[in-house]
Amino acid sequence: MADRNAQLGVDVAANENKIARLRSDLEARVKDYNKNIAGGKWNHVMPGLVTGSNLMAWNSQVRWPWGEKTSAAARRPVSPNQPPAGQSWRDAATADHRTSSGPARWAVIEGLGPSGRAMALEPASLDSSWNENDTNAPMLEYDFTSKAGDAEAFVDFLPTFRLYPGMKLRVAVGVDNRAPTLIRVPGSSGAENENGPIRSSAVQNNYVRAQIPMPGLAAGKHTFRIRAVDPGAVIDKVSLP
Repeated sequence: MADRNAQLGVDVAANENKIARLRSDLEARVKDYNKNIAGGKWNHVMPGLVTGSNLMAWNSQVRWPWGEKTSAAARRPVSPNQPPAGQSWRDAATADHRTSSGPARWAVIEGLGPSGRAMALEPASLDSSWNENDTNAPMLEYDFTSKAGDAEAFVDFLPTFRLYPGMKLRVAVGVDNRAPTLIRVPGSSGAENENGPIRSSAVQNNYVRAQIPMPGLAAGKHTFRIRAVDPGAVIDKVSLP
């Protein structure tokens, strides 16, 4: 028994030494990636030893460490275009209704975005490309109740780029049966790099915000609709009256 315990102790020590070497090697590789490659352009992109339970799943580094639960206030930085007082946020994944068309659909990606439940248009290919007036395009619907008068909706997207040269990154939004309005994901045109006024904030906050006027609403129940147009759009949060 003493021999077995001694051998077990040797094996444990050997494993601990191996783990320590692997940790040291991983930390060195991550440091090199974050600090040296491209002059440190992607610093903090690689999280190193802080990882999620499922390495094959999308993850958001705004929730740091990955998988750690944080309050809504802690994970949503201040933005200059804030909803009016009393208007709250909803995770995009809480849509009251969803529609799909063939293989194209809005899908919840667990762990993605500040909400941890961002909605991505799948498949991310030309199969998910739609005419702006196509009522068959996959749709997200959010029910809300409003007072009479003018109101605003806010949609937070992940700061993604257009997927194909010459294309844009848009969705069509509208209230009830009103004609939809085309909304381009802010900063997705490729006109600015990560130091531009939109992209620099987007990279830090992990979202970009679109503000949508809803003039002349009647008092009562309404439905806010987001319809797919271009592949690659990812929606994180929606704020409605």
